[in-house]
Amino acid sequence: MSSWIACSGIEPVEGYLPQASEVLLIAVGNVLRRDDGVAHWVLAKLELKPDEHAIEVQQLTPELALALASYRAVVFIDAAVDRSEVTLEPVAIPGKPPSLSHVFSPEALIALASASGFRGEAWVCRIPVTDLGLGEGLSPQAQAHAEAATELLRRLLTEWRQRRK
Repeated sequence: MSSWIACSGIEPVEGYLPQASEVLLIAVGNVLRRDDGVAHWVLAKLELKPDEHAIEVQQLTPELALALASYRAVVFIDAAVDRSEVTLEPVAIPGKPPSLSHVFSPEALIALASASGFRGEAWVCRIPVTDLGLGEGLSPQAQAHAEAATELLRRLLTEWRQRRK
């Protein structure tokens, strides 16, 4: 059984994340904005091992940086209106620390986490979406992309599990 943590992304996630674990998956998006919640759908379909954890947030915030430092690998899962295919790419860490803001990109969050001791792998899975209107559920296009993203992340997790043996 995996550890699931739901947080709003507004308050610090103090004391809820286990320490010194392998993998953290972060689903980003608003489930009340149709396709924007696609990452949450994908995360629910993944079967995580005990040393693999998940967080569901509406947006990335600086408070998450300390939590990332205790993981060997982090995967951000997010909707993308500027993509036509599911992508899984390493997170490029910027050369300078990010300016503080209420909303962070995966790159800015990893840069901040690196200053807090994060030395692991970081990836971002971007899932194409089209319908960000009010409401629940995914459009047929987002559903198809979500299934492809789920399979892609299953393969990545399998590869990491084999490396840990």
